[in-house]
Amino acid sequence: MTAKTDVDEAEYEQVGETVLRAVVDERSLARLADGVEYNRTHPSAWWHWHTKADEAVGFWSDYGTWPQVQSYRDVVFESGLAETAGLLMNSETVRFFHEDVLVKEPGATEETPWHHDDPYYGIDVLQNVSSWIALDPVPAGHPLGDDPRFAPVVG
Repeated sequence: MTAKTDVDEAEYEQVGETVLRAVVDERSLARLADGVEYNRTHPSAWWHWHTKADEAVGFWSDYGTWPQVQSYRDVVFESGLAETAGLLMNSETVRFFHEDVLVKEPGATEETPWHHDDPYYGIDVLQNVSSWIALDPVPAGHPLGDDPRFAPVVG
């Protein structure tokens, strides 16, 4: 896959965010889903279950597992994501910093508060791209599902 070429560098630079649809193809999404399943069964020391211990359906996260999860590496380095980030930042050099996996299973009741990633990073840079890749459609009625920036493209 190649870089997304219809990026709005001006919007990204001025507002600090932009929405790009269909940057990651179906094959890469399937590879990420396989990686999430592998990650679920091979959690790292950073793995965390956010749901009450007695609940079977829940919300979990893991962090920094890309060195152990081949499909994460494949998508990061082969899908065009780095090139797209370079276009957004108007930079010829892109360095991959980390991945953060958040899995909220159907029926999970925990809310994921909206937050900005930058304060969590141990870096002080002017050029930084954080990519949110949903593996499942975000349903209408969900705060992100009603936000036209995150509504899934159907058809």
